[in-house]
Amino acid sequence: MKKFIILLLLTATANLTRAQQLNIGTYNLRYANKGDSTAGNGWGQRLPHIAKLVLFQDLDIFGTQEAKFHQLNELTDSLPGYKWFGAGRDDGQHAGEHSAIFYKAAKFSVLKSGNFWMSTVTDKPNKGWDAALPRICTWVQFKELKTSFTFYFLTSTWIISALWPAAKARSWCWKKSGKWPVKCQPSLRVISTSIKHQTVTR
Repeated sequence: MKKFIILLLLTATANLTRAQQLNIGTYNLRYANKGDSTAGNGWGQRLPHIAKLVLFQDLDIFGTQEAKFHQLNELTDSLPGYKWFGAGRDDGQHAGEHSAIFYKAAKFSVLKSGNFWMSTVTDKPNKGWDAALPRICTWVQFKELKTSFTFYFLTSTWIISALWPAAKARSWCWKKSGKWPVKCQPSLRVISTSIKHQTVTR
């Protein structure tokens, strides 16, 4: 089997408040396709390694990008104690790639949740802000059961080939969170030292 690279984009301890720390991450899972399988780097080969990495990092919450519905369910089967929320970008249900959020069900309760599209029309599938494909953002308002700490978590794939679409996406994420602490974990597809990364994450 060909050697492959695990694309873990970020794992970190997030200081959402001075007193609260959570172990969070984001992972572009890559959509399952025949070409990857033929090359020896298919979803079936990647899945056990991804699951082991999540468990090793002991992530409380992590965002995902690009995965299809069946991939999310198969990953859940490999992660005891985790649940996920999200919707397909093509129909708002199961079709197309998802930006899904995984979380430890015994540690958090879900107060609110939803999805919106990265466009001027946010409530139905469509393309916007120079994107070639629909881009969906998934959000969840969590409450940590032990402390009652409440916060928002959002994940998506941002079009960062141009700064304007990425900046608009960032603005939408912050607007949706309101007054609550928020952690937005998108897939940016650029290195952290680039000007584009620094512009949309500052």
